[in-house]
Amino acid sequence: MRCPITCATALSLAFVLCLMCGCEQDSNNDAVFLDISGSWSGTYNPGDGSETSLSAAISQSDRSVFIETSLSERGHFFSGEINGEGEMFMTDHFDFEIWTVQGAVTSSRIVLIDYVEVGGSGLRHLTLTR
Repeated sequence: MRCPITCATALSLAFVLCLMCGCEQDSNNDAVFLDISGSWSGTYNPGDGSETSLSAAISQSDRSVFIETSLSERGHFFSGEINGEGEMFMTDHFDFEIWTVQGAVTSSRIVLIDYVEVGGSGLRHLTLTR
């Protein structure tokens, strides 16, 4: 008796199931994310050498992070994620630029950076401490 399913059909079904359900186990299900929620203070450097003092509030749910600062335009509100290694990728909702961290995030210091394409030092810095 011949099997009605060929190897190609079985592989195709496996591929479709992987797409629908995910092939890999999510290794971050049990990850412990650094708790950075709370009140912070810091500075913003737009890349031209000037610096503005600011305050910030960070809210967090597992890997999801939201930062709201006292700045009025660029750097006012960010949303993004932190991973188990302390790396963050945040979107500035003013211009939708992606900011990353310089070094790892700690419970007392976060330095977000954004590359500046025109003029300035080449980097914007948002440094938060508590």
